[in-house]
Amino acid sequence: CVYVCVCVCVCVCVLFQGNYDEAIKAWTEALNVDSDNKAFGKAVHSNRASAYMKLRKWEKALEDLNIVLDVDNQNLKLLLRRATCYTEIGNHDGAVRDLDMASKLEPRNREIRQRLRKATVAQKRAARKDYYKILGVTQSATGRELKKAYRLAALKYHPDKQVDKTDEEKTAAEAKFKDVNEAYEVLSDDQKRARYDNGEDLEEGPGGMHMDPNMMFNMFFGGRGGRGGGFPGGGGGGFEFRFG
Repeated sequence: CVYVCVCVCVCVCVLFQGNYDEAIKAWTEALNVDSDNKAFGKAVHSNRASAYMKLRKWEKALEDLNIVLDVDNQNLKLLLRRATCYTEIGNHDGAVRDLDMASKLEPRNREIRQRLRKATVAQKRAARKDYYKILGVTQSATGRELKKAYRLAALKYHPDKQVDKTDEEKTAAEAKFKDVNEAYEVLSDDQKRARYDNGEDLEEGPGGMHMDPNMMFNMFFGGRGGRGGGFPGGGGGGFEFRFG
């Protein structure tokens, strides 16, 4: 018992000194000393998880947090820590689940409610197309940057560029062309972009979704001469742009 207390004191001192690698080693050694003591084990796993989080070793932290939360699933502090780990590794479902539980444990906690709303938005974003990634721009992209990105991507996947490609490649290009036009339609419209950034369902509300990609392309490039084209089923009118 005395040795365990000494180990704990050493662990705490090392942790507060910011030497997290040494803290993890010390907590691991302490855990091996008295592995049958459940209360002690809970404290060790909790503190070791904290040290792992400081090192941004989210998966390792989750291992410790899961051990404790499996037997104490209403531990508010650890639920919030695990939600942070889930967020960092992109497990938005897990983050929402833990923050929802935390919110129920402390319904008046404004910070937890804000975290839950933010996690819910991230969850919705993850479940749908990433328009910024499709166009290859950041979330702070300006209108000019969006236009440049759209111009390059739309020309790259335009049907007239796919003449010598295989059927499989043409199908893939068709899907990418539609995604590029859909992304630009949303991000070039301030109202739609704001709704998208807020995680709202763009199929609902004003504007709806989505303009025919052929029409979007022709509007952007001004319908300058050339033969008709387009992908099968892409809508009437075809493209009015010709490439080499």
